[in-house]
Amino acid sequence: MVNKEIEFLSKIKKILHNNSNLLNGNEDAVAIKTSNIKGSKTIINLDSISWSSDVIKTVPFTYELFGRKLVSITLSDICAKGGNGKYFLSSISVPDNFLEENLESIIQGMVKACQKYSLEYLGGDLGTSLEPVLSGIIIGESDTVLRRNACEIDDDVWVTGRFGLTGLGFLEAFEDYEIPNDLRSLVEQKILYPTAKVRESQIIKKHANACIDSSDGLAISLYHLSNESQKKIIINELPIHADIVSLIKNNSEIKKNKIIFYAGEEFELIFTAPSEKEIKILKEFQEQGLETPCKIGKVVAGDSQIIDNTITPPKNLEIKGWDTLQQSTL
Repeated sequence: MVNKEIEFLSKIKKILHNNSNLLNGNEDAVAIKTSNIKGSKTIINLDSISWSSDVIKTVPFTYELFGRKLVSITLSDICAKGGNGKYFLSSISVPDNFLEENLESIIQGMVKACQKYSLEYLGGDLGTSLEPVLSGIIIGESDTVLRRNACEIDDDVWVTGRFGLTGLGFLEAFEDYEIPNDLRSLVEQKILYPTAKVRESQIIKKHANACIDSSDGLAISLYHLSNESQKKIIINELPIHADIVSLIKNNSEIKKNKIIFYAGEEFELIFTAPSEKEIKILKEFQEQGLETPCKIGKVVAGDSQIIDNTITPPKNLEIKGWDTLQQSTL
């Protein structure tokens, strides 16, 4: 099935005029030249979330966490470009009868997240809508801009974290599945507190050729890297979260590819880097006290496709993930 969002974006890309100051193409966050000073680059990202489509009803979401989520996910795309976020602006639309205390909670969540990430909250706009809808803009900067279209043959493919927890949460929310009690707090923590990989991105930008975040799902994010770079990606290892390995192995109802490749909302960074950079990458992550990144595959010559080499026989991964125009993922 064709991803309708990808199809639509490819159409409107032809309508938009080329901007000579734009430093990267069809990507979530954009980088532009704002000065003639060598190395000066501004990175800007806009994201929106709504209560009906971005809040999982089976976990204890609050309006404060809703506001916090907007900041984290907007910053995640800045991180995928290797940028440091500087300024945050928001647009908040709520129903006419929305309680003032709930509106204050949303703003409080944004403020706390900005403090966590050292962002300056510049303010924004208030409006009305049928449900709570939040939009955020983050303006950042970097001396290096990572792109999706820069994968090189023989690059290793890495992810900053392990996958599967958000997938379990979505299985419970949308399918007939109940999360085991010993995993519930882990799943809820992952869904309720998405975290932008700020420190990780500053290491990655020194060594990587290409990068993207996994907000829409691992499979479709890998596809974007592959397609933009016109290279094939071979997956040799699944980045399964250690706490759910035995659960997947002993539960035939859980399809590991489904919760690893097609869930989304993990906000990990996926990047490719030359093999000779491996020792430095691992050393710097360790020195910073960060979770050890997982090497999951290889970039090779070939048409844009993702091959799952963890199964026999290997097979092409289906191109799917979160699709805004179909409001679906798994």
